[in-house]
Amino acid sequence: MRNAKQHLPPLAEYVDVKLAQEKLAHFPTIDSFRWFVRNNREHLAATGAMIMVAGRQNFHVKLTEQVVVEVGRIAAIGASR
Repeated sequence: MRNAKQHLPPLAEYVDVKLAQEKLAHFPTIDSFRWFVRNNREHLAATGAMIMVAGRQNFHVKLTEQVVVEVGRIAAIGASR
């Protein structure tokens, strides 16, 4: 997980929610991606995968993909218990 002292990607590498959902392809609809964001907002923000610019969510696709994998890994561990 990134902390405040670590370097974040340039702002130009962040995209809006719709483009992020299209590029990720893990989420068949924009609503399914928004559901994921609602349930994992803290993790997305803590890793720098999601930032807020002018009140709008922006996503770094590669970092968001890493969060998706990490959340899935954690869910798999929990499901096996």
